Amino acid sequence: MVELVVGRPHPTHETDIKPRLGQKLVVHNETYEPAQMKAISAYDQIMNRFQRKQFMLSVSWSNKVGQRLSTKASLHGGDRYMEYLKAAQVGLE
Repeated sequence: MVELVVGRPHPTHETDIKPRLGQKLVVHNETYEPAQMKAISAYDQIMNRFQRKQFMLSVSWSNKVGQRLSTKASLHGGDRYMEYLKAAQVGLE
């Protein structure tokens, strides 16, 4: 599964590029690697600095993701992706 997010800078506010997770945390070649807590903690700190610099509410990225994935209801239908892909005949086995 791949996701692409495209945006544009706010016309009146100075903006910066949002830091992204390192490839070691998001790319899994044929096997899933368990979470690397040191790298996730480092990313939380990077995001905290970015949020402060951008005058954003400082929210822990890892806590936010944990809440987003914590219950079936919080997935807002994401638990049915495979069902949708099979119905769309995407070619999954």
